[in-house]
Amino acid sequence: MFPKSKVTEIYCMADDFCKEFTFQQEKYIIKDKRPKHRNKPNRMSDAEIMVEGVSKLK
Repeated sequence: MFPKSKVTEIYCMADDFCKEFTFQQEKYIIKDKRPKHRNKPNRMSDAEIMVEGVSKLK
């Protein structure tokens, strides 16, 4: 298991990566013009999922 400070550092790195990846992806994605009516439930952020995966490696 990683120490809490290391988990926080990994989370920050993963969060920064996800934000930049999403920003770059939005530049090239084709937009859907239809209105969205779906109510999505809350979910974990991509960075939280990445940290969970990394923490399971050790």
